[in-house]
Amino acid sequence: MPTKRKHILFFFSLWLSSYCLAQHPPVWNLDDQDGLPSLTVYDMLEDSKGYLWLGLENGLFRYNGIEFVQFMNASQKGLSMSGLQEDKAGRVWATNFYGQLFYIKKDSLHRLQLLDSLPAQSYINGYAVDDQNQLWLTNNTSHSIFKIDMTQGVWEEIKLDKNLGKHSYFRDIHQRADGSIWLTENQTGLWQIHPRIQCFGKPNQALADAQFKLIEVGEHLLLADIISGSGQLLYSFSETAEFEQLPHTITARINDLYKDKAANVWISTNGGLYLLEENFELAPLPQPLMEKRSISSLIQDREGAYWIGSLNSGLYFMPSSQVLVYNQANAGLPDNRITSITSKADGTIFLGTSNGKVALIEHRQLKDILDCPTNARVNDLLWAEQKQRLYAAQGSLSEFDLSYNSPRRELLYGSVKNCALLEDETLACATSKYPMILVPNPQDTNIFQQRFPLVEDKRGRRIHLRKMRARYMLKDKFEEQLWCVYSDQLYRHTETEDVVISPENPITALCLAQTDDSTIWVGTINESVLAIRNDSIVFRLNEQDGLAGNLCNVIETDGKNLWLGTNKGLHFYNPSTQELSIFNQYDGLIANEITDIELVKDKLWVSTLKGVHEIPLPVLKPDVQPPIYITNFAIDERDTTLQTAYELPYWQNNIKIAFEGISSRSFDALQYKYRMLGLDSTWISANNKTNFARFPSLQAGDYSFEVKAVNANGLESAESAILELSIRPPYWQRWWFYVLLTLASIGIVAFIFWRRLRNIQKRNEIENALRSSKLTALRAQMNPHFLFNAINSIQDFILMGDKRQANSYLGKFANLMRSILEMSEEDEVTLEEVISALKLYLDLESLRFEDSFEYTLEVAPDIQTESLYVPPMLIQPHVENAMKHGLLHRKTNRRLHLAFTLPKPYILQCVVEDNGIGRAAARQLKGKHLGFATKATEKRLALLNQSQHKDIQLHIIDLMDEHEQACGTRIVLRVSI
Repeated sequence: MPTKRKHILFFFSLWLSSYCLAQHPPVWNLDDQDGLPSLTVYDMLEDSKGYLWLGLENGLFRYNGIEFVQFMNASQKGLSMSGLQEDKAGRVWATNFYGQLFYIKKDSLHRLQLLDSLPAQSYINGYAVDDQNQLWLTNNTSHSIFKIDMTQGVWEEIKLDKNLGKHSYFRDIHQRADGSIWLTENQTGLWQIHPRIQCFGKPNQALADAQFKLIEVGEHLLLADIISGSGQLLYSFSETAEFEQLPHTITARINDLYKDKAANVWISTNGGLYLLEENFELAPLPQPLMEKRSISSLIQDREGAYWIGSLNSGLYFMPSSQVLVYNQANAGLPDNRITSITSKADGTIFLGTSNGKVALIEHRQLKDILDCPTNARVNDLLWAEQKQRLYAAQGSLSEFDLSYNSPRRELLYGSVKNCALLEDETLACATSKYPMILVPNPQDTNIFQQRFPLVEDKRGRRIHLRKMRARYMLKDKFEEQLWCVYSDQLYRHTETEDVVISPENPITALCLAQTDDSTIWVGTINESVLAIRNDSIVFRLNEQDGLAGNLCNVIETDGKNLWLGTNKGLHFYNPSTQELSIFNQYDGLIANEITDIELVKDKLWVSTLKGVHEIPLPVLKPDVQPPIYITNFAIDERDTTLQTAYELPYWQNNIKIAFEGISSRSFDALQYKYRMLGLDSTWISANNKTNFARFPSLQAGDYSFEVKAVNANGLESAESAILELSIRPPYWQRWWFYVLLTLASIGIVAFIFWRRLRNIQKRNEIENALRSSKLTALRAQMNPHFLFNAINSIQDFILMGDKRQANSYLGKFANLMRSILEMSEEDEVTLEEVISALKLYLDLESLRFEDSFEYTLEVAPDIQTESLYVPPMLIQPHVENAMKHGLLHRKTNRRLHLAFTLPKPYILQCVVEDNGIGRAAARQLKGKHLGFATKATEKRLALLNQSQHKDIQLHIIDLMDEHEQACGTRIVLRVSI
């Protein structure tokens, strides 16, 4: 669950150091109102990834600086967890008060079921998991040590001493850096059990039933008695020097020992925290810290901050043990609102307050409080080392002579903003009216006397500079000149000239400092920090460079490096390397608004309106970069097994990636930046509540997702967390599909081409066959019998002298021949032409058969013969067959009937009906073979239907009389038009 963070966000609600008048590191409290699941903390652990694990009264929890996540197991008998450890494989181990041992694997809590088979098992006193994946275990009912090989799943019992007493049991077990395993026993003392078994006895034989907690510190083991009730018994042990009792008096019961990154030892007791530094000496801090709190455990995280667990008041966060705070509550200062700082060569600190007081700090203790003339804010303090005098600037400029303990003297009236020492007694002061130089002795001369007016009265001699409100004055360390910040410009005053810096763009400055390379550094209201060389701005340091805000109201320097006080924290800047870091509330400041800075030997004194800090310089260094992890991968809103790379089909392209950064100093201020390379190379920013990225419809392709965490000081993760993703294209976009499509296209084109060529060849064949059929039909119309009979008839008319008939017959014969030849050249002819040719043919046959033949030809009145087109020589062969095979063999009364009708739209029907002998009798006379005209007609009809896509239907009907005797033939020919 997310925490409210009312304390962690540094609303300064509780100073645990208020129980005694001594400076303390700042500490903030997390309790149930911040989301802490329980106020009772038994144990803590930071794992290799940077997560904080908490063994609480109501369970095992993981904390990432923002939310608490609980881990449960269905078989656990109790919620309370302690004994947190992490093995080389990254598994986090914990035990409860029912003797159950658990470990975290793949974000789940698992119980070690191998313990069920151990004899005499009750609750666990101590355990350790070594580098070989072996578990070393002690309990409260056995004189044995159990070694469990978790890889093989077998256990071994190691008996140490048959003479151990009935109430003997082993307490703590510890693995040293060299891999050796050590433990303590309540009666016999300290044991080594691996790689050899050896007992080193008790630290003090007078101890009857001591129980020891032990940790490794360098070459020594530190042992603390945790059962005596007064925890004052501390011992160091080495195999060469054996036991040595430490002289420290610890009046409260000891609960835990912890070694931090600097090899300092923290002792958690029921009465606060004790700190042992090098050689087990008590630290110069007031002992104990958090005296009225029952402390169960302490750890230092990867960023150097401390987490302190208590048994009744929750969790505490201490950003640094080296950053000390002085205020009214813990040091007796006259006011928490510290506005100015200066110091003596011996390290004495002077603190000006907002209520007109000056506090003297010597050896971290308040020595004296000086009263200024009024209760107004002390704007500036200046110490003159040679004359041992202190100058305090407020509504007036006051002088304190500390060497003779003389009363305060007021040198100047008016609102004095700051002052600078020119010579031993000469002061330059910036006031609300105009800057001035105080010349205390009449015989003293000043380089500015020749150019500016000298005023002398009962208060002394003053040189008035430019008549404009001044904020700050700085004496140049290398030239006889004075830098002065006015309300409208920045000036450089020399003996001969007044130079305006950047007159075209006036500098609204607040403070000045000078480094050893003669560069003047200017803190401004809205332009951050400027560097001035040769009267020109040569460098700007602002938000784009990593500065928190563009307001800088104080600058301190050691000649090379800069410390910048802003309203958003303290910055360190190295001009030569351009190294920039920030130190703010997340690092231990009680307030981000800095009012003054003073460098005293190897420490930095930083004042705020909530107190003053003493900060060792090594603490002011760049932050530890926050780690970042990808924690979840979902496809279509369904979680999947987390991998480093995925290859997905094209339809699984709705992606959600969750991630998590860890920074104990950042809390809710932690930010993220991510991008999906392959989609967009631009980084996208997100806050800690939006710790996921969603990509709803990724196109096919290869992608690389990168994400970084950005801590409260703007420092990014050293490396991005990366997830590779490949979306396979749909099959119609795959290379093999393109190959198949190309081959298929080529095949289709080849098939179409082949089909087209085949159709052309077939059409040519049909056209050739049609031409051949036309010739065949022509041969049928012009067969030798017909021609011979026609010519004989003409010859008979000539011999008989009937010239008129011969001439008529010859004309019709000629017209018929011409018509047949003309129609043979066309694909289609009009029905009128067909009927005309039929009439000519039938007229010639009538002459041949004389009076024994007659024909009729009927055309339906709705037929437009001149506009209706049919294939040529389609009907003639059937008329010829009727004459040749049907009517020729009938002696008398030969009749032929032709009728053209339109039975249906676009259907022309032609009926040829004769009263001949019929097809059966004709076959008997001709044999079984059909006539040449009949075969040619059938073949031609088939070709026409195939080539011209016409529907030409031929029906031959044998006519019978009432006696079922053949009485003729009817041919029905239907042609689509």
